[in-house]
Amino acid sequence: MSKFGQNHTKAAKLSAEQVRQIRELYANSSASQGQLARDFGISIGQIGRIIRGEAWQQVPATAATREQLALSAQRMLELQEAERKLSAEERMIRDIAEEQARHPDKMIQELGGEEREATAAELAAFELGAALPPGVRLPKGSPD
Repeated sequence: MSKFGQNHTKAAKLSAEQVRQIRELYANSSASQGQLARDFGISIGQIGRIIRGEAWQQVPATAATREQLALSAQRMLELQEAERKLSAEERMIRDIAEEQARHPDKMIQELGGEEREATAAELAAFELGAALPPGVRLPKGSPD
């Protein structure tokens, strides 16, 4: 036990048993960090530190907790790698679709009243469910 932990246990908001319970609930995926924070009356940041073993180091982490942390870290790395692999065009298509979903009435581009054919990126976004900007039409021969 650290010097701080030995001398400040009365000021702690949690007991050692509650810390074990937090780690076990999280390791079993039965509760999110946010839910645990609400249930135990502490911040999400503190929950994260408890789960990672940065806080309450005097209470040893279980094997299940260590395994859950390893899986979480692996999943985060996989998501980051997938995001890096997105090409610039895919990101642009995704961004157009998200923007149109958030602001369906907003004109993406000032067109001066002229109608034009959709660009490849707009067509790809359209295929993903986004609306075409005002004044933009599908190319002739395209399925509607």
